[in-house]
Amino acid sequence: MEKIFSCCPVLECLTIDGLLGFNDVLNFNISVPQLKTLRLEFNLSCFGQNSKHTFFINCPKLESLDIKQDILSNYSFENVKSLVKANVNLWCHYVRHQRAFSNRATALLALFSNGGCLPAFDNLSELKLVLHDCYHWDLLTELLKRSPNLEYLVVEHKEDISCFKDYIMHENYLKYVLYSEHRWRKPESVPVCLISHLKTITIRGYKGYPHEKKVAKYLLKKGQVLSKMTICNGLSKDFAMSRRASKACQLEFI
Repeated sequence: MEKIFSCCPVLECLTIDGLLGFNDVLNFNISVPQLKTLRLEFNLSCFGQNSKHTFFINCPKLESLDIKQDILSNYSFENVKSLVKANVNLWCHYVRHQRAFSNRATALLALFSNGGCLPAFDNLSELKLVLHDCYHWDLLTELLKRSPNLEYLVVEHKEDISCFKDYIMHENYLKYVLYSEHRWRKPESVPVCLISHLKTITIRGYKGYPHEKKVAKYLLKKGQVLSKMTICNGLSKDFAMSRRASKACQLEFI
């Protein structure tokens, strides 16, 4: 595959879609000097296994990155200073059993700057984050903290029937997933983007679960320059009396 890239020096858009074998150790190099848009979508052939795959990406002109995986691989970025738009979609419920997942999700972001902690995405103005039932909101919190100039945010909550099947009893699914009090933890300090830049927020797949209410009300209460919040499938009565930091903010329910 690397030989193909070397034959395409002016390639600007690349999409790779495939199935990864869990017993294989794959080191995949994507080095394309003019690449601006990169989309990666992979499924692991056997659930419940740790991914042993590493993607090394060196694309200095990359502006848009889209990653969609069930079991998160390791990612190493040498140069992404031009990145302005990122979309990360992780959906497999089995990752809740994997201690490596949270480390890899954090490392995916930290490696953008080759640092030991999450960098600041100073150029990121638009972000879409898709979370499935068995995921927590910690990733959203970290992204808000590290994106001081973020202006447009889309958060999508998707139900996952596989996540439900992973619980023997329905009561456990309700207690530990849908109605868990630990899925949202308020940041210790208000992210800079909420104070000075974030203009529009769209929340899709809203069902009115306690953790969803907490997230939406927090964003509404702390978004000082927020001009519009759109809640899809939402219940307007949940927010009728909610405090808003921005008097100009309009609430829309679809």
